[in-house]
Amino acid sequence: MKNQQNYVNYNKKTKRFLIFAIVLVIIGLSGISVYFDSYEFSDLILALFVFIIPGCICAYTWYKRKEKVKEYKNYLQYFNSRRKIKIDDLCNKFGKDYETVNDIITEIINLGMINGYIEDDELILKGNNKIEFTEENTNKVTKIVKCKECGAKNTIIEGEKKECEYCGSVLQ
Repeated sequence: MKNQQNYVNYNKKTKRFLIFAIVLVIIGLSGISVYFDSYEFSDLILALFVFIIPGCICAYTWYKRKEKVKEYKNYLQYFNSRRKIKIDDLCNKFGKDYETVNDIITEIINLGMINGYIEDDELILKGNNKIEFTEENTNKVTKIVKCKECGAKNTIIEGEKKECEYCGSVLQ
């Protein structure tokens, strides 16, 4: 469950960037209003450089990390029911080039969200890498089901229908 905790912690840290950005910008805007009352140029500079610019940087960082969290979640859901994954399969699934997928997998491993390594163009997962996407970190609960036709394991969202990734039969 350490992998689960690492994912949740990364997600929480991402949300903190947004909160910090909002606080900094609000303080900066109140500093600008002080400038219009006193017309002291130093109040404007202080508000701009100490609060608003760092607030904008935090907002930008939040946005970039939020996009990464979504991307990591897609990969982690795909990893949940597998032990060996060819990087070429990931490239086809997510529509990205080899280097990008390799970098994303390396980031996920370095952040401790999965236990594994890359060897001979394959991601080898070791130990328990299952991450449950519950109400705490997403609005939908996923589960792993075994296809009745081909026996492959697939990750689906509970209550929704999906086609098997290998044979195309309907899963529930």
